[in-house]
Amino acid sequence: GATSPLAGPVEGSVLHSIETIVIDWSHQIRDILSKDSAQLLLEGLHPLPRTEFDFWRTRTSNLQCINEQLLSPRVSALAEILEKADSCYWPALQAMFRDVSAGLQEADNISLYLQPLQTLLEEMEQAEYLKACTLTGTLLRQLQSYIDRVLYTVCLTWVHSEHYSTPSRVIVILQEICNLLIEMVLPGLRRAEPPLSQGRWRIKLSILRCANDPVRPQDKEPRLWEFPPSLVFRRMDSFLHRLKTIEVTAQHRFLKLEKAEMGGARGNILGSQVFQIYEEVSELVKGFADCKYDPLDPAEEDFAEFQSKIQDLDRRLATILCQGFDDCNSLASAVKLVHMFSSLLDRPLIKAEVSPYYSSLLAAFSTELDAVKVLYDTQIALARAGGGALPAHTNMPPVAGQLQWSLELQQRLEGPHRELFAINHPALSSAEAELVSRKFEEMIALLQGYREETYGQWMSGVDEGCRFNLEQPLILRDPSSSLISVNFSRKVGAGAQPLPAEPSRSSAACRGNASISSPECTPDFLSGLLGNILGFPNEHHLHRGVSQLSAILREVKYLNFQQQKDIPDSAESLFAQNKTFQKFVDNLELITGWYNKASCKAGGNLLWFCCCPMP
Repeated sequence: GATSPLAGPVEGSVLHSIETIVIDWSHQIRDILSKDSAQLLLEGLHPLPRTEFDFWRTRTSNLQCINEQLLSPRVSALAEILEKADSCYWPALQAMFRDVSAGLQEADNISLYLQPLQTLLEEMEQAEYLKACTLTGTLLRQLQSYIDRVLYTVCLTWVHSEHYSTPSRVIVILQEICNLLIEMVLPGLRRAEPPLSQGRWRIKLSILRCANDPVRPQDKEPRLWEFPPSLVFRRMDSFLHRLKTIEVTAQHRFLKLEKAEMGGARGNILGSQVFQIYEEVSELVKGFADCKYDPLDPAEEDFAEFQSKIQDLDRRLATILCQGFDDCNSLASAVKLVHMFSSLLDRPLIKAEVSPYYSSLLAAFSTELDAVKVLYDTQIALARAGGGALPAHTNMPPVAGQLQWSLELQQRLEGPHRELFAINHPALSSAEAELVSRKFEEMIALLQGYREETYGQWMSGVDEGCRFNLEQPLILRDPSSSLISVNFSRKVGAGAQPLPAEPSRSSAACRGNASISSPECTPDFLSGLLGNILGFPNEHHLHRGVSQLSAILREVKYLNFQQQKDIPDSAESLFAQNKTFQKFVDNLELITGWYNKASCKAGGNLLWFCCCPMP
């Protein structure tokens, strides 16, 4: 039969050539197996997930080709020669076979479990919202739905893939997913869309949820993600920090300084300093926007200089605000200053300097509460002791004046309280702030109770007052001069509406246009006219009654101004006829003037008739 080529001894030159080939193969295979998908990340680049997919697909293809070559008949013959010659390279060739086989098994396994993730990410990249390049809230929610599925798929890969369940592998794909998200949102951001920091927190929450509550296999103990989040989110954190800094600087917050006005003794000086900061910020933002590189790229070191200048402006503005607080002479002006610069007060450097003033504002409001309580107690004590008048607003009737006085005390507290506690700061949510709020509520309840008591006392007697006063005569006679006058005190009832006359008795006078010199205005005419409207009850009661009626009408007028509810029907209906009452009183005053003048001309001939009551 035929003789095997390996039956005889191998020449030394042939063995040397084979060993040289094995050395070359070993170097080439070692270079292939030593390649790492994280190499681009280690070099400071920002690869996307497709780089990971391409790496393992290429690795699988290369190792598949190498494995086929190693299993070919020629390589098997060379291996047999090395084995029979007991070459020192025979173990190296055996290790090469094992490494290639293990590497191929690893690459096949990883490629298999990365395919669902690749499909999801490609679908996310091709979604409709990216074509519009506008990342609104609705579209962000669509993106979030993809992120949830992507992270869940990564968790499944971690659980089921034998070779991808290591932190080094998972960290690489998560970093690349973060890079992909940054790439996806950049077009919208460059079109002045709002920042999407909320998306970052959703992504981070999803990853942490996967880390702490992963998919639990049935046949083995789950392995949690124990690597620090900074290994995954370092670039995204840097990107979002830069994005936030540029947004805060370039958009609305610093630009509000243009119209800021400072009060106090140094208001003009401080205002000019604030405007100077605004101009510097405008120039800084303009220069940063005109740069030749992408300012959103976290790798650009020029951003450090930009941020340093912004921090210097923060310190200067904090100093100006502290001086402004020191110059405020009232709680209202200090609170107004806080609201004017509210969009900037949460910046770390400014917040650290201004925070002590919030406690001062709270203490000032507490002092204001104490001052109002002392004023209230003093006025009420004087009125009840008879040593002073009831507290009432100037130039107003007693009841409406007391209500207005109490209401203005309440408004004096409600405005500052509302503005102060609208400020978002921990000092206004502290135990001290809760104590001040309780003091405020107690004082408001005290003032409201005072108004209810005062108004209730007035309502209890107003119906009887209206009935009694409407029964009084319309005209009075002065016993000393025998002259007559309208029974309505304009001095007491200034601003109120007059008492009504009886239309059936005074209609002739109301319609008459006669003057005191006209032929119609004779003594007999006036005597007959007045005889139908004169009455002579006790004059002390008359004056008291009319004064009370004037007070009631005046109270109703001012209570309507205060939009007071539940005004008694008797007083309301009386006040509703104010135009008619005014017309009657004006005509009665004209008639009494005629009568008094005619009586004087007649030498008192009319007096006897007028003093007699009519049946």
